[in-house]
Parts: sequence; C-alpha cells; structure tokens
Amino acid sequence: MEPTGGRRCGPRRMPRHLLRWRRIRTRVLRWTMTVGTLLSLTALAAVGPGRVPPAAAATPAAGLRPSDPGFPLQWGLANEGQAVFGQPGTPGADVGVLDAWILTRGAPTVTVAVIDSGVQLDHPDLEGAFWTNAAEAAGRPGRDDDGNRYVDDVHGFDFVHRDATLFDPADGEEHGTHIAGIIAARADNGEGVAGVAPGVKIMVLKVFDGRGETDTATVIEAIRYARRMGARIVNMSWGAPGPVDPALCRVIAQSPMLFVAAAGNEAQDLDVAPFYPASCEAPNLLAVAAAENRGLLPVFSNYGLEAVDVAAPGWSVLSTLPTRDEPAGTGQEPDPIPRQPGLGRGTYGWMHGTSMATPFVTAAAALAASRYPWLTPEQLAQQVLSTAQPLPGLEGWVGTGAMVSAGNAVWAEAVAPPPFRDVTAGMALYDEILRAARLGLAQGYSATRFAPDEPVTRHQFAKLIVGAVERATRRPLPDRPPDGTPAPDFPDVDERDGNLGPYVLKAAVAGWIQGYPDGTFRPQRPITRQEAAIVVARALGLGEAPNPFVDVAGRFAGTVGAVARAGIMQGVRVRGVRYFYPHRSITRAEAAAVALRAHDAHPQGAAAR
Repeated sequence: MEPTGGRRCGPRRMPRHLLRWRRIRTRVLRWTMTVGTLLSLTALAAVGPGRVPPAAAATPAAGLRPSDPGFPLQWGLANEGQAVFGQPGTPGADVGVLDAWILTRGAPTVTVAVIDSGVQLDHPDLEGAFWTNAAEAAGRPGRDDDGNRYVDDVHGFDFVHRDATLFDPADGEEHGTHIAGIIAARADNGEGVAGVAPGVKIMVLKVFDGRGETDTATVIEAIRYARRMGARIVNMSWGAPGPVDPALCRVIAQSPMLFVAAAGNEAQDLDVAPFYPASCEAPNLLAVAAAENRGLLPVFSNYGLEAVDVAAPGWSVLSTLPTRDEPAGTGQEPDPIPRQPGLGRGTYGWMHGTSMATPFVTAAAALAASRYPWLTPEQLAQQVLSTAQPLPGLEGWVGTGAMVSAGNAVWAEAVAPPPFRDVTAGMALYDEILRAARLGLAQGYSATRFAPDEPVTRHQFAKLIVGAVERATRRPLPDRPPDGTPAPDFPDVDERDGNLGPYVLKAAVAGWIQGYPDGTFRPQRPITRQEAAIVVARALGLGEAPNPFVDVAGRFAGTVGAVARAGIMQGVRVRGVRYFYPHRSITRAEAAAVALRAHDAHPQGAAAR
C-alpha cells in the first residue's frame, strides 16, 4: 500500500457533487527520518513482511497494564522508550491511556462513526465493539424496521454496495479494520491489542470501494446517516488536495458532531496547500498530523501552524487487520502490510500514516465525551486541544505544538459546566454540583437534567465515592483482595456492568460497603445519610470524633462526628441545635457535594490542589 499522495481521481472539471476522494494510503514501514532532520528520507531496510519486532519485556508497572499480548508494542498508548523496528522511543511520548483508564475506558453510550472502508465485524479483538441499531437487530431481515431508508443496518451501512454487509474481503478492508482497532479494540481480553477507548461503540459507514475511492455525495450521505443515528464523533482518515466541494465543509460545520480528519501524507504545509476535509473551516473539526515514537513529526506527515491542530501517533502503529487468504490463486495482489504473529486468534499488523494518527485523537475525544457527556462538539474539541501534551519535536509544526493526550483530556476539569436547567444560581450547593460535574465526579441524567432532589441509591453512591478517591489518588482501586481471597460476590450486582457494578465491587473489596445478612447488596435501595457518612469515613480513614448532632446516637455516632469534623457532612442547625437527619435518604445534590468534599479532603487530593 503505497501512499497515493491524496490525488483526486478523475478529471478536474467533473461536477462538484461527484468530486472524488481517495483514501489516504498509509505508508507501510518504508520510511523513517534521521534524527533531527524531518525532511530527509531513509530507507527502513530492516522492515518488511516477516520482519517484526520482538515483544517488549515486562516493566515494573506491568501489573497495571492490560493482558493484551500486543500492548507492550503499542508505544502510542504507553511509551516507555521501547524500541520499535530498531528505533528507541522517548518515554512519555504517547497518549497516556493508562492514566485515562483510571477514570474511564469509554462509555457505551458514546458512538464513533468511522467513515472509511469496511471493517471485519467478527474480528476476535473487536467483539462487542460495534454500535447496534436496536430496531434493526430485533427486526425482520430484508425489512427497513426503523424507517430510516436503510435495510438491515444493524451496525452501520455500506454506501458503496448499498447493503449492510460492511465487510467485503474482495475490497481489502485493511484500512477501516486497522482504524477500528486503534479506537476500540477490546482491552484486557488476552487477545491482540488494546484500543484507546475500548468501551465506546463504533458505527461502521463504508464509503470506499476496493480501489480506495469515493465521492463527495457518498460521504455526505454517510455523514447525514451518522447524525440521524446518534453518532457523537466522526473519524475521517482520508482526503485530497483542494479545491473541495464547499458542500462537504458546510455539512461538517452545520453538524452537531465532532469531526476528526487526517492532515495527509505528502510532507506539505497545509497553510499553503490545503488538504480537505482537514482544511475545512469548521469549529467542530480537528486536523491531525502524525508523530513518531520519539515525539517528532515523521517525514511523510503534512503539517501547518494554522491548518493542523495537533499530532498523534502515526508511525509504526500496531492494530487489527482482517484475516486475508493467501493471494496465490485468488487474483489478489500480495499484501505488503507487515504482520505481527503470536498475538492471538486474530490478525494484526503495522501501518504508518496520518490515517492512523486520526483515530488516536478520535478515541481521546470519545473518552472525554464519556467523562463529560454534555460538552458540545466545539467544547469537546477545546477539551482535546487545551490538554494536549507539548513536545519540543512538534513545536512549529502543528498549532498546539503538542501530541494529543487522552489522559490529560479526562483528568482536566471540563472546559465548560453542564447546562443543567434544574441547577440554578442561588440554590443550595449550586457551585459544588457544577464543580463535581466538571471534575467528572457527578453526572446528570442528560446534558440538561440533574434531578438534584432525587434520592441516591446504594450503588450510585458507591460509584461517587470510588470515583472521588481514584481521582484524588490518581490510582485505580483494586477489584480483588490483595491476600488472594475471593472478592465479594453479591447476587444482585453485575460486576461486569461498566456503569455501576465495578464500583460496587471496588468499594466492597476496600471494606467501605457491606451487603445484607442474606448476602444481597440491594443496589437500588436509597442510601441514608448515616450510611453515606459511614462509607465516607471508611474511604478517608477518618476514625471517630465527638458527635455534635442531637439526633445521632449509638454505634456510629463517632463516625458521623468524624465526617462532620472533616467538613464533609455538616447537618442543619435549628434554633442553635444541630440535626443530621441520619435516616433520611441523601439527595443527588447532597451526594455530589459530599463526593466533591471527600475528594478535596483526601490527603492526596488536597496535596494536588
């Protein structure tokens, strides 16, 4: 797969609505750069089919890493200086997924539309990674069950062949499958590689044929489909030099989605020679250059201080590939993509290009959207750019002079508070509710509804306090006892439920919460203020203190007193007498404030402020 240079196919004077695009052909490990010289090509002679790097040795922090056998080779996710194809990396020149994953691996409610070639849906490392159209999944084959004019579009649609197959081996489909793996390959499954955002869902929108070509009308149709079906972010690892059909840029700018576009592989300055759609003027679009494992711009990458926003790993990227029959006797050209054997049942390989850099930014944005679901596309772009990691080797090449950082994007406070209509200035706890949300400690039912007066359930409060402590310590809590004894197993809690179950498990392992004598946890039961105080005291190790409340007595009076002394739950003073109302359910507004105060009161959280 040699780069095409993004050249448009067909005559220059073809109608604009039929303007043709070519997928950015990725450089397949043929070029690297000499140290300090970004524009001199050097043949990477040691690399070719069958010549692959050995697995990296385990590191002291290996216990925190996922079980995917290819993870040590994924320098873009965690760069510890490991050599890739003989080139040592610069530690820290990565997107920081291990930091990001402490807080989120991505929410299944966040859908990323990959407008590209097809994707191998049954790849073993992409199992469960795809968005599902529930109406079509439960409907009748051959029928448009949801009335959107696309039949059987369970996981997306093929706009080339006008069907829902999404994977046509004769068309290759390496490009789209590789990109899908960078975004959302399953993590910690003992197979292959890990995606940056393994918890989000991918909507497959195939617009490229077997020659790697498409046209503007097809792309616009795919964008409109993504918008209608609820995609949050659109990945566009393709493009062509200008001029471009302004209709495409207009559709992008008017869309309620964030678009992430590849800057191209021609080693050109896009401030001088635009490349579309990356060069579209749209506040909801990010243009992405490539970076290599030393934090430098590779020789092939386009750049531009004004036209290109940020860089991301785009050199020697290991990800998923379709299983491909041997070309002999099939009429197929030999496949030059180097494979990485020994990673499991699936096929995996190495590719270069801004096509590979783009999904790193897309996935980082998806993690930020999971953490801060109310952010608009423009705010989400700001969250990504304002938290990118500056690197000397990128300064002067892209607008931020930085590599995207998924870790920073989710650890930084949200660039804007949620627009809750039921949380208004002047109400009790207003500032604390919004700050808890901006830290990702509390979320609303939607971008505009928080329901401050609703009671909090036992499993919701477990999530709040676990999240507060993990954010304060910057370390994930263990989900199994350190002495090897079995972890608590409540029959009414699904520990695999990524929304609440794992937090209940972590809180139980830490000894902060307990079940009932019958072994159940009763997760949906509202938690009382006294029960909440007990959880907070255990989480922060507060011990006991004199009890100032007239309505608290008995075994946990000192525990409630310690929480009050720490300023976390103060109760109410009535005619000079303090009441705690221990048996009343704690509200969502109160719980958000308690989680924020617990975060701030934690010794490591206080030291970080």
